[in-house]
Amino acid sequence: MSKRVLILGGTGILGQVLCNYLLNANYEVMMFNRGLHKNVYEQAIVIKGERRKRVDIEKLKDIQVDAVIDTMGWYSETLNNIFELFTGKIYSYVFISSLGVYGQGRDLPYQEDEWIPDQGKSRLGEIYIQKTACEKVCKLVYEQGFPITVLRPAYLFTDFMPFTREKILLDCLVRKRKIYVPDNKKTVLQFISTTKLAEVCVDIIQNPTKYQKNYSYNIAEMKKWDIEEWIFMIAELVNISPRIERISLASGSNSEFLYYPENITVNCDNLRQVFQGELDVITRDYVKKLLVEMI
Repeated sequence: MSKRVLILGGTGILGQVLCNYLLNANYEVMMFNRGLHKNVYEQAIVIKGERRKRVDIEKLKDIQVDAVIDTMGWYSETLNNIFELFTGKIYSYVFISSLGVYGQGRDLPYQEDEWIPDQGKSRLGEIYIQKTACEKVCKLVYEQGFPITVLRPAYLFTDFMPFTREKILLDCLVRKRKIYVPDNKKTVLQFISTTKLAEVCVDIIQNPTKYQKNYSYNIAEMKKWDIEEWIFMIAELVNISPRIERISLASGSNSEFLYYPENITVNCDNLRQVFQGELDVITRDYVKKLLVEMI
């Protein structure tokens, strides 16, 4: 079992949950990040650096870890340098990708093998082209025998710190602001709890061979929420009527929508065959408890 883990990142929505989970499971945790945010875990060792600077990446050259979990992989040009440092030294490298790497014009739900490395567009916008570029590098080293496993999570729903989109949604409700949704009435959302994502990451580093039979895994709950169903449920839980405004995808930009208007659903059968834990935790009561704590 891997007991010393390096997290690339560690201070964001997933990184903090992951660090907490690993420490509670008696792992030794090291983090590599820019040090721009306070480290809330004194037990974790922090190495400050910018992954786009080779001189900073070299700080990782002599550290001894069993596994790496990459939560901030957005720059494909940095990956080969990082992989080179850990080749032959670790049992597992977990790369957190995104459902945004899937292209347009394919049938839903997406299967992992439907990802095509040379596709030119992401269904969720230009920023995810960077994730696609990263996955090209990841897939190549996987084929060369590097012990990498890629996870493609759905919308992250965190029960550890104030969540992002739902916090904005609450603010819109309280301030009586308009909440824009696409008028096609087809958009659905899939979520995954950050705690469950952390559980899967740890299961991968504990059982690397089992997971490395496949290059990548989608990770999402089975439940698919209609976007308006989700908004109205949260509004009802806080007893505020939402101001929903439906606009066409043609006239609205992605920045106007609180949730991406594009419809993406995925199949997670591959993951459910190897991960023995429960992934589905987000229910009305679960959300209500967190909202009460946030308010």
